[in-house]
Amino acid sequence: LQTEAGAAPDLQALFAGFCAALIADGVPLWRTNLGLETLHPDTSGTFLVWLKGTITAGAAPRSGELVTAAYVNSPTRIVDESRQMFRRKLDRPHPDVPLMDELRAQGATEYVMFPLPFLDTHRTAVCSIATEMPGGFTDAQVALAQRAMTLMSPMAERHVLREIAHNLLNSYLGRTAGK
Repeated sequence: LQTEAGAAPDLQALFAGFCAALIADGVPLWRTNLGLETLHPDTSGTFLVWLKGTITAGAAPRSGELVTAAYVNSPTRIVDESRQMFRRKLDRPHPDVPLMDELRAQGATEYVMFPLPFLDTHRTAVCSIATEMPGGFTDAQVALAQRAMTLMSPMAERHVLREIAHNLLNSYLGRTAGK
């Protein structure tokens, strides 16, 4: 991250490299999700999902996001409110968090979500990892992933701040002046 952050053309490229580095360091990733809240009139934030080497980007709609069942019953809400890591073995049903059962049905054995240590603690900034390894992650693998999240966090926050600045300038000055 330290040597390649400036060379990565965008957050998606940085995130792909981040996932590859975790795997190279022995963290058995199956799925990783980076969720970042931005400031935009139409969306509450963006997300990147890395699944077995393929990245999908998306945006969450703003309208009613914080009251939908998908958010209320999600690990994201739990991490947003507690600012603590959320960790679940997926060896049994978890009716309180439907995402756990969805991932379990797809073959995941453990799920961990980390809050990213942004300076702006009022903004959602999370990254989750899931594995298909029997027995899930070891404590050492989770600790390594957590240290890596701390290193990636300033780069992700820089991306969010740039996106917010872009959105504000475009809204108040127009796209040409905003650029």
